[in-house]
Parts: sequence; structure tokens; C-alpha cells
Amino acid sequence: MSAIVHSSEGGKARDVEIVVFFAYFAFIIGGLLFYGMIDDSPFVPLMQANLFFRLAWFTVEGGAVVALLAFAAGALPIGLAMLHDAVAAKRWDVLLLLALPMIAVAVLVTLAAVLVALSHGGTSIQSPSYPMFITMDVLLLVTLLASPVAVAVAVRRSTINAQIFRFALIPAAVVVLAMALMCVATLIWGVMAYVLAPQDTTADAVFGINAITAWLVIVTLMAVSTITAGIILLRNRTALEK
Repeated sequence: MSAIVHSSEGGKARDVEIVVFFAYFAFIIGGLLFYGMIDDSPFVPLMQANLFFRLAWFTVEGGAVVALLAFAAGALPIGLAMLHDAVAAKRWDVLLLLALPMIAVAVLVTLAAVLVALSHGGTSIQSPSYPMFITMDVLLLVTLLASPVAVAVAVRRSTINAQIFRFALIPAAVVVLAMALMCVATLIWGVMAYVLAPQDTTADAVFGINAITAWLVIVTLMAVSTITAGIILLRNRTALEK
């Protein structure tokens, strides 16, 4: 009976971590959009001139580092256990699922290198066309959507010690706290941007969308991701305490 209870608790911790993983991945997409919105924008010199505006941005950057380190601390033991289990049990399906994100990233890096080579250097190669950039964006989107699904399926198909999942709940909680900090900092950043430079918030930011609209989408995505992860952790806090 004890083994069944522990197995149930391990399964609950595993499912909580999968939800937090998806929420964190969605948050990362929002963060990438936020970075893309600010990069080479009029907000950069404005942040350099205003300390509090700059601090809001630094808080997002600092939170991203904390979240990434905490995520790695929780994911590394799980990943190593999955690899050990897959090799020992000859689960080639699990190994393939784990390899898919790396293969997708390798394809993206190769394509990005080709685009850079086509864009620079005085060669006779023509500049990359618009369809090539669209292909790159589509592949990036597919990678961002398919990678977490592949990893989650691999986790559910693996036989992993429940203690590893319960341990990973602690870094998962740190990840959610860092997400909350970044979400608040992004919200403050947007409010300050509108107050300090309202004319710049109506300029195109990403994908032809103006900065204020892009910021609203980003904050919404961050908030939904953080709230989802926070609720799933709070509802299962007894598993975290054991």
C-alpha cells in the first residue's frame, strides 16, 4: 500500500511539473517577444537616460536568469533519470522524443547560419528572400510548440523515481516566483514607457504590431502563464511539503 501511495504522490508531482513546464515555456515566448519589441527601439536610449525605467528592464533580465537556473536545477535530474531509464529499458521512442527538440534546434541554427551568410560578405550569393525569413519564423514557431510536447510525452512514458519529481517541485516554485517578478516588472515597464514616451508606444514593434498592443499581449501571456503555474503549485502544496 505504501508503494502505491508513493507512486501516486510521484505521479502528482510529475503532472504538476509538466504544467509548470508548459507555463514556463509560454512565458519564455512572451519574454522573447518582449526582447524583440525593445531591441533597436527608441526605448533603449530612454532606458539609458532613466534609472527607474532601466531598473524595470534589469529586473526582467535578472528574473530570467533566476528562472533559467532554477529550471535547470529541477530539469537536469529528471532528464538524466529519463536517459538512464530509456537506455536501460531500450525505450527508443523516449530517446527519439528527447532528441526531437535538439534536432529542431540544430535545423534552426543551420538555417540561421545560412541566412547570416547570405546577408553578409561580398559574395555573389543573393540576399535571403522574404519567404526564407517566413520559413525561419514558421520553423521557430513549430519548434517552440512541438518541443515541450515531445518532452512532456517522454516524461510520462519514463519510469522515474518519485523522489526526483518531488525534489524538482522546489525549483519549480522558484521558477514561478521568478515568473511573477518578471511579470510585475514588465507591467511596470510598460506603464513607464507610456508615461515617458507615449508617442513611441504607437510605433511598430513586432510583426507590424504597435508597441502598446504588443506589450499588452506580452503581459497577458506572462500573467496567464504565471497564474496557471502558481495555481497548480498551490493546489498541490501538500506534495511540495512532503
